[in-house]
Amino acid sequence: MAKLFFIGDSITAGSWDPKGGWANRLTSQIMERTHTSCNKSDGFYCRPYNLGVSGDTAPDIVRRFENEVTTRIYNDEVGDTIQFVFAVGVNDSIYSLDGQMQCYGDEEFQDDIQRMIDMARNLTQNISFIGLLPVDEALVNPAPWAEGKAYRNESIKHFDGLIHDICEQGRIPFLSLFEEWLALPDLADHFTDGLHPNEKGHARLEKTIGDFIFTDGFTEFHTK
Repeated sequence: MAKLFFIGDSITAGSWDPKGGWANRLTSQIMERTHTSCNKSDGFYCRPYNLGVSGDTAPDIVRRFENEVTTRIYNDEVGDTIQFVFAVGVNDSIYSLDGQMQCYGDEEFQDDIQRMIDMARNLTQNISFIGLLPVDEALVNPAPWAEGKAYRNESIKHFDGLIHDICEQGRIPFLSLFEEWLALPDLADHFTDGLHPNEKGHARLEKTIGDFIFTDGFTEFHTK
């Protein structure tokens, strides 16, 4: 019983999108495809789970990974039936205005990303990462909901690069989003509060991430 886990923060969870966010939008596509084909002898089957949690950082995901994943799989569901898509890092990049520094260190962040990969690899080799989005700094520097803290594109780009480098070294697929989004002339129109994408933003993510995930290899992996 092939399963796909989207693991991340509030953007993965779909905050502020009336259609549930990019991961739930893709889940709907997957479930529709599964419904129409899984009863065929060579049918496609995939059971997706959205494990996005608002406010999560990389260490948060490390702490909850085992409990959340293992309760959703059977002992024989390893290797050729499990897939992970991670989307995390923007909360780790948050900047302390009081201390004039990043709240999380590079080494700490890299260690936690590598721990996530190692735990996932105990179950499968089918792992990928979604890169970080830029923000509308006019609204989140400082962040209204986090006193003394700010989201800054310079810091987000740096953390995005740290994830990219780990993925490149581990030969893990990585979808880069930062530069493409930053270049959008209507970037601000894709957010509800400067950080979380709105319906328009999640529609763009649905298309881009869907193109990244839904390859011929994806179909083969989730086909009986």
